[in-house]
Amino acid sequence: MLENSRDRGVIRPGAHRLQRLLWGMGFCSLAPAPVILVTGTNGKGTVCAFLESALRACDLKTGLYTSPHLVSVEERVRVDGIPVSSQDFQRALNFVKLKKEEFLPDASDFELYTATAAVLFHEAQVQIGVIEIGLGGLLDSTNAVPPVVSVLTGVGIDHVEFLGNSLSSIAADKAFISRRNMPFVIGSLDGESLEAVRKTVGVTGAILVNSQMLSQEWEHTFRRVTENSSHWVKENSGNLRVAIAAIASLEKYFYGVVNSRNVIKGLREAQWPGRFDVRKIRGRTVIFDGAHNVSGFEFFACQYENSVFASQKSICLYASLSDKDWRKILPRLTAMCSRMILTQVNSVRAVPCTDLFNYFVHSGGDGSFAQRASSVSEAVDCAFCNSNENCETPILVVGSLALVGEVMENLKLDPFEMFRDGRRVEA
Repeated sequence: MLENSRDRGVIRPGAHRLQRLLWGMGFCSLAPAPVILVTGTNGKGTVCAFLESALRACDLKTGLYTSPHLVSVEERVRVDGIPVSSQDFQRALNFVKLKKEEFLPDASDFELYTATAAVLFHEAQVQIGVIEIGLGGLLDSTNAVPPVVSVLTGVGIDHVEFLGNSLSSIAADKAFISRRNMPFVIGSLDGESLEAVRKTVGVTGAILVNSQMLSQEWEHTFRRVTENSSHWVKENSGNLRVAIAAIASLEKYFYGVVNSRNVIKGLREAQWPGRFDVRKIRGRTVIFDGAHNVSGFEFFACQYENSVFASQKSICLYASLSDKDWRKILPRLTAMCSRMILTQVNSVRAVPCTDLFNYFVHSGGDGSFAQRASSVSEAVDCAFCNSNENCETPILVVGSLALVGEVMENLKLDPFEMFRDGRRVEA
């Protein structure tokens, strides 16, 4: 598939598969340096952003690997916070494709992208790698990496077809990214998830680190960061704690390099495109958020209610993928919207906009409140082109990172443009 597709493609479980390909390319790991692995139902991308920004502020050359991308596939691989060039990405990918014919002929797109990141990180000689798990933990390709610190941000119900339909089964799967005698940092977990994590750690032999119990020094760092930061940083205080606990666990690898002053600076400057991402476009305020599951949407709704937009009704563009619990999210949007545009992304997993509309109406929603748009392009036109609407009304794009990416692409936005020059709109 490849070709910059946002679809996840075929999933081929088993970390051993990527390990075989990496060895075939002459690599023992994704990076020629210590690596942090980050998993979690929600918040893992945010924690990765915090970690990368803080470590870069300590003058370490960072490599960051995340998924999915919003507009261009090169976003998945960043060196010193900047996506690699399309030329470099394609060159590295071509090398991986040659090697996979011998070592992993049935490689999935995700495995190819992950191996491409390895090539680029080794070429750049990064000093620390921050790697976001693709799905789950135990059988994910990225778990082929030997991490010096592993992180679990939190546990919620998602990807039940792969991880099981209980919090305990999902938590146990994710906890298998931990390693013997290495720190395993956990965020705030419910009792069921915590018990499952403890059982898994009993098998892996990892050292459990509770991010809610920072040392006095790092608790002070946490307070300093939250005292004078953006709305986005403050609203992500739970993920911030997790990131600080992971950084504290790295001290012995970078003694004298990782210091609180630089860490505070980096954490304050951290940003993450597509997550409560507020921008001015065509004279309108647009809020992008990729919240796609119930727990993620609840977190987004809390951010929205604590922002300057809470007293306003937004125009909402909404789309979902079929494996998400959109029936629980859709009715909740009415409280924050003056009208709703239901659309569908360009994906084999997309929920048709007609299904969204019919469910909304049949569950008691006002049919005049919502409208259908069969493409993202049509939905964007509907949002921006209503001459009877107050131009001060915010536009909210929510429901899927695929939707956020398609809207940004339609509007010809570079997801990283506003992050490079610090012009992010304060919420």
